[in-house]
Amino acid sequence: MMTMIRNPRQRISMAVSFILLACFLSVASAQNSAAIISSSSLKPYEEAIIGFRSFFRDKDMDVSFSEYSLDNQEQDKVCREIAERKPDVVFILGSKAARLAKERIGNIPAVFCMVLDPSAVVNANMTGITMDIPVSIKLKMIKRLDPRLRKLGLLYSRESMDKYEEIATACQEMGLALSAKEIVLQGDIPDAIKEITAKVDCFLMIPDPKIYFSKSIEHLLLEGLRNKVAVIGLSSFYTKAGAFVSIDCDYRDLGWQCGNLALRIFGGQSPSTLSVERPVKIKYSLNRLVAERLGIKVPPELLREASEIFGEGE
Repeated sequence: MMTMIRNPRQRISMAVSFILLACFLSVASAQNSAAIISSSSLKPYEEAIIGFRSFFRDKDMDVSFSEYSLDNQEQDKVCREIAERKPDVVFILGSKAARLAKERIGNIPAVFCMVLDPSAVVNANMTGITMDIPVSIKLKMIKRLDPRLRKLGLLYSRESMDKYEEIATACQEMGLALSAKEIVLQGDIPDAIKEITAKVDCFLMIPDPKIYFSKSIEHLLLEGLRNKVAVIGLSSFYTKAGAFVSIDCDYRDLGWQCGNLALRIFGGQSPSTLSVERPVKIKYSLNRLVAERLGIKVPPELLREASEIFGEGE
């Protein structure tokens, strides 16, 4: 038996409720969209994109993606297509893509990752995941790999002063001796590397493009081998080139973290209200040949835990 609603107020209230429910269902069923801009086609970017896509697949969400790579597509065309598509969020990978998003696509909410210096390229309409692995994690890993490593070397510039201060505090707390030198001019780098590597047993690289470029990296790796200093790199690229170990982000997990931030933007949150996060999952790569030349015996369990091992059978 059907119940009739005679009260006009009840009729109005129910009508409003039905309208709100219809709006909610319409929004919930609407397909979200994301544009993905990578600075290049490097494997780490591809891994992060896989992680980003898998986040939504794991949650059974229908998201449409459009992908762009700046190493084979013109920036003007990329910006034009994104302006026409009007995606709900832009997922940007690398500093080159971040600069483009900041300068030309700043009106669309964006999530970034794999940007070395976010403060230089990020605006109020962006949030994301830094590549800043907590220093304490790196130092604990160094001690696990070889407890004899007690004297840490470091170069920094005015731009990386905050990181130097964080490392200095952590070394003091963990009983490690720190030898550090500030770099003012790039021409001072070779002598600074020679000076530092002569009195330490390990050298920690930090993200600072004013200090680390192809020639300075090559010089550091050679001096490290010459002085039997274990160089701690920033990614597997450095390990393959001759660093003892590199403590790095898990790129696929970075993409997954960015997917979580994008989901919150889909839900209506502004990027300005979402804090920039640090990586959650960390990995490391080892160069076994370099370890042998340095006289370091890496425990078998740490070899098994390594994401990549270089220098085997060479």
